[in-house]
Amino acid sequence: MNSLVQEDTTVAFCRNCGNRIDEAARYCQHCGGQQVTTKHSTAIPVVHPTAKDPAVAVLLSFVWSGAGQVYAGATSRGIWMIVIGAILFLWLLGSAGAAFIFAFPFWIWSMFDARTQTIKQNQRASSPSAAHP
Repeated sequence: MNSLVQEDTTVAFCRNCGNRIDEAARYCQHCGGQQVTTKHSTAIPVVHPTAKDPAVAVLLSFVWSGAGQVYAGATSRGIWMIVIGAILFLWLLGSAGAAFIFAFPFWIWSMFDARTQTIKQNQRASSPSAAHP
């Protein structure tokens, strides 16, 4: 099973302003703040979240439409799907099954969409532009 975080200790940050600096720098090139030098490296580990599992997103949407999207990071989309799914479910209960023609395809689509949203969010998180400034 994947670990929850990965550490990259090759990046150092200014203790005063928080900007990236050279690991061996004595002063920050951004704010001029003096860096504490010790025998050990002054690098602060950067924590990168691991990728979300599309299978978990599908399972969550199987149980509750929209929950997989929220898990994937598409929160507003997931909330809308939860609301629409709840309305369809209540309609299904009140219509003696007549709303099944709308509720069932929506439920199936929510599982496929959860997988798609998870893959998209993982690609965004792993792209170089998503890295810290």
